[in-house]
Order: sequence, then structure tokens, then C-alpha cells
Amino acid sequence: MTEPRAFVDYYTSKGIIPTRQDISNLDTHFRRRETLYRHLGIPKSLLRRASVIEFGPGSGHNALFPASCRPGRYVLVDATPASLESTRGQLSGSYGRDHIQVVESEILAFRTAEKFDLVLCEGVIPTQKDPVAFLKHVASFAGPGGLVVITSMDPIAVFAEILRRYLTKLMTADITDFQLQIKALVKFFDQDLRTLTGMSRRFEDWVVDILGPVRCFPLHRLLMASLPNLRSMLLHRTFWSIGGGIKRCKAIHSASTKSVRLHTSRKRTIFWITVSSARHGTHL
Repeated sequence: MTEPRAFVDYYTSKGIIPTRQDISNLDTHFRRRETLYRHLGIPKSLLRRASVIEFGPGSGHNALFPASCRPGRYVLVDATPASLESTRGQLSGSYGRDHIQVVESEILAFRTAEKFDLVLCEGVIPTQKDPVAFLKHVASFAGPGGLVVITSMDPIAVFAEILRRYLTKLMTADITDFQLQIKALVKFFDQDLRTLTGMSRRFEDWVVDILGPVRCFPLHRLLMASLPNLRSMLLHRTFWSIGGGIKRCKAIHSASTKSVRLHTSRKRTIFWITVSSARHGTHL
């Protein structure tokens, strides 16, 4: 029996892509993303005319910011039908279609001789069957001097994730209808999720992910296992800072961030990591 593919089979079976962001105020959304990129050592000016590839763009909402920076080329790769449809819809506006290409392909099956200045892979790698091999494949598309941006979770958040998933199984054991499961869990987690300053993801989408099957590969294991195998790569920048003060990237422009540290493990403590190629000679 073939083992389910992380995200792809679950999302496809439900006809969903539960990664939608609140972009009702596009300026606020762009400020959040720009600040995140800046913390990762990627100012907005460096995206202009750069070649960018993104693996697993989800709903495409977060792809709006890189697209608005007018990269020279922007390739987005996903195998989930709902993701492909949503991403194409989001990027069909005023950002220019000539330099944007949405490709239907499983990430591990994707092949091209083209190398890119910037490789993005957000919220995908830690849940794969073999995250190290997955990261090595994704990073192989970075050109000389290019950057690879990935996300991972810390061990405390992974433990909280396991407990949360066990709790949802208990709560929905007698509920067979998927939509009713979502409704019950949104009601249960509503107060908790509202404590997360700057929460921009829809609550029902967050719940859908909690209901689905997923693995969690912690940050320290991913780094320790991966970096020795990526011989031409250097750890460039992290955010949230490893060993430093923790701040949610979505709370940067919020009115108050005083309680953020207390709330991080309630959702997912996600670390953003920028890996830089040790070679030289590209736009970035």
C-alpha cells in the first residue's frame, strides 16, 4: 500500500487548500511579509529582477508579495489541484504574467536545469517522510550565491502539536461529518487562537490542518542532519532567532507584542531559516 503523500493526498481528497490568508488589507499583508523577508536578510530591492522558485505556494496569498516586487522570473510548483487553481487566480492580476509560471508537479518529481537566485519552501519540509532528502532536493535549485528559505518547528511546538492532534481525535470521535468536525473544533480553539497577535490565517483552515495526518520533524534535527549534506551551503539567517528573543513575524506591526512569548507554543513555533550558497556570482 502506497504511503500517503504529505499534504497532497489529504488536500486533494477534500478538494481544499487550507492555507488562506486574510488579505482584506493588502498593505498590511505586504508589510508583514516585507518585514519577514528583511529579517531573513532579503530586502525588497533584492527581489527585483531576481529569479525565484517557490515550492508549495499553498493558496498563493503569500506569493503576492514576491510577485509585487517584480522578480525577473517567478516559478511556483505544487501538485494539489486546489492550490494550483488558487495560486493562478491570485497571481493573474496586475503583477505581470510573462515572468510568472505556475507548474503542476510533485516537488520531488520536479526537474529543471535552471538555477534560481532565491528558493522558497514554506511550511512543507518538516512534514515529509524524509525531510533531509527533501531539503537537499529543494536546495539543489539554488544557483551560485543563491538563497534558500525554509521553515521548521522547534521540539516544544512539535510536542504541543502531537497533544493537540490527540485532543482533536478524542473530540471528533463521534462526529463523522467533516464540516461538523471543523465547526466543533473552531468553536473549541476560538479563544485560544484569538490570543495570537496578528493571526492572519482563517481559523477553519488551521483546524483542517490539525485534522489531517502529518509528521513533525523538529528544527534541530533538520539542521544537524541537513547542513553537513549540503556541502556548498552556509546558514545565513534565522527568524525567529535561535537562542535569542522570540517574536512572531505576524505580530511585528501589531499594537502590542508583550504576551507573544507566552503564546508561541499554543500554535506552532515556526523558525524561518535562510541558507546561502557558498559559491558566488548571481544576482542575489
